[in-house]
Amino acid sequence: MKKITLLSSMLCVSVFMFAQPTLNWVRPPYGTTKTYNIHSGTMTEPTTGANQVWDYSAISVSNIGAGVYTDPATLPASVINKFPTATYVEVWTSPAAPSVEEAIVDYYKEYPDSLVRMGQQSSGGSNSSTWGDTQGIWNVSFGGSTNATYLNQSTGQLVSGVYTYAAYGTLTTPYGTYNDVVMITRPGSKLFFSTTPYYGLLMNVIYSGPTTIAGAYIYDYTFATNVSETIEETTTFSLFPNPVNNVLNLVFDANNQKVEIYNVLGEIMYNNISLNNNLSIDVSAFGSGVYFIKTTDKNNTVSTQKFIKN
Repeated sequence: MKKITLLSSMLCVSVFMFAQPTLNWVRPPYGTTKTYNIHSGTMTEPTTGANQVWDYSAISVSNIGAGVYTDPATLPASVINKFPTATYVEVWTSPAAPSVEEAIVDYYKEYPDSLVRMGQQSSGGSNSSTWGDTQGIWNVSFGGSTNATYLNQSTGQLVSGVYTYAAYGTLTTPYGTYNDVVMITRPGSKLFFSTTPYYGLLMNVIYSGPTTIAGAYIYDYTFATNVSETIEETTTFSLFPNPVNNVLNLVFDANNQKVEIYNVLGEIMYNNISLNNNLSIDVSAFGSGVYFIKTTDKNNTVSTQKFIKN
């Protein structure tokens, strides 16, 4: 996904990442637009393993639509009642289907270890299809795997298969370069997921045979945020646990650190001075989601890290 941005007062810093990305579910905010694009034909086989570099910047793509992340509680009863246990939906309106009652609606449910597309309201709103299609997994480490059901793209049938965390690295598509990307393999597909600041599918490579690529779906996101300057993480201090429930612990390289915490909208949530080389912060009142810590030392050196509040 595109890099998260914060307030213009924050310094832009760079990072050289080697650590294995952790798969955690952090849903993009409601109002985020997800654009669907398709590449038809062959492409370079994605490699597996640690610290991979996948460059697909030059592939040709065609747009096939866009969906908006929407809170089910805001939908008319006639729409949400098709899948009343859905925890979020994607709404695909168009000039031909301008209202949510007429639009294509994809219904999703979040589980402790996976995201499942429950089904879809078809264009016009009169029909719906039930799928149970596993769109993504998390709480799996590099090399680990789990069984899940998914929708076979060729037959339209729901089947079971093994999802494996097979690779991580940097992915470039026609829409940008993304760090900390995880590749999940399953029969017939290789799925590329962003891990920061949100969990989201960036590319789905489709196979027509064991080693024959038929094409790919490529996704782009426009986040519903009000922020203004690019920021990436540096790691001159450590924090734990991450994700955190109640108390976040920081250990600094030096004393006398100004510490600030921002949410993804760039709003400051915490501001303090640490005179020691460690600090414990009660974040139990913070809402679930992604936050950024900015530290500034006496030499005005700025460092940042991200953490997730459960």
